[in-house]
Amino acid sequence: MTVKSLTQLDLEKIREKLDALSEENRFVIVGMLFAAGKPIPYSHLLKICNLTSPSLSFHLKKLLNAGLIRKIEVEKRKRGKPYIYYEITEEGKEILKALGVAKAEKVLREWFWRGYKKVQHQLQHKTQ
Repeated sequence: MTVKSLTQLDLEKIREKLDALSEENRFVIVGMLFAAGKPIPYSHLLKICNLTSPSLSFHLKKLLNAGLIRKIEVEKRKRGKPYIYYEITEEGKEILKALGVAKAEKVLREWFWRGYKKVQHQLQHKTQ
């Protein structure tokens, strides 16, 4: 798509996506999902992001509406609620690549997994 071929609707969609990414917490969430390279459970995102549940839900909803992330519901738990995971969409990856974030993909992945292992360890000990 060239600049000349962009329609008003295209520009509005781009603006919506950039607006969603312009907030620091949302940028960090998308960056973490990009670095993870796989779906991350809501409960782990909550711990990693150090946000309240309502705040995290608010930011995730904005990112979902912008099409930057995807929500995945997996088998029901005992109380009938599904496990919720989030992952970055292909469109989200493309936008991060266009912003130059992908150039640091290897470093981001190493950083994320070092921190994520600590969070998983903390969550495991908390439930025991």
